[in-house]
Amino acid sequence: IGGAGASTPTGAFRSLGCRLVLLSRGGIATALREMSLSFSGSSCALDPLRYLERAVLVKRVPIFRDLSIAQTDGLVGAMERLSLPAGAEVFRQGDAAEALFFIASGGVRVLVDGRI
Repeated sequence: IGGAGASTPTGAFRSLGCRLVLLSRGGIATALREMSLSFSGSSCALDPLRYLERAVLVKRVPIFRDLSIAQTDGLVGAMERLSLPAGAEVFRQGDAAEALFFIASGGVRVLVDGRI
C-alpha cells in the first residue's frame, strides 16, 4: 500500500480517509477451511463491539447475507483492521487480487484509466 505521497497511477483505489477491514487471501482460505467446523462461541479474540461491527459488515454484502452464524464467525475471525489517511493508495488498477476489502467507515475514490 503506497503512502499519500506516492505518484498517481492511471487507475487506483485511493482512500479519502477511511478505515478498512481486510480479509487477506490467507485469511479467506483459513476461514473457508474452518467454516465446516462447529464453533462454540467466537473464533476470534475481539471485544464484542468490534466483533459486532465486523459481523454487520459481512452481512451487508449480498453474497455473505445467508451465511450461518458459524460461517460469519469464521470470516470475522480472519479479518484484519486497517486505518488509512486520506490519499493513501489501497491498490492499483491491474494489481492481482490479494484481499477482499470491506469499507467500515469513510470513503474511497476509484480511478479507472485515470478517471473517477
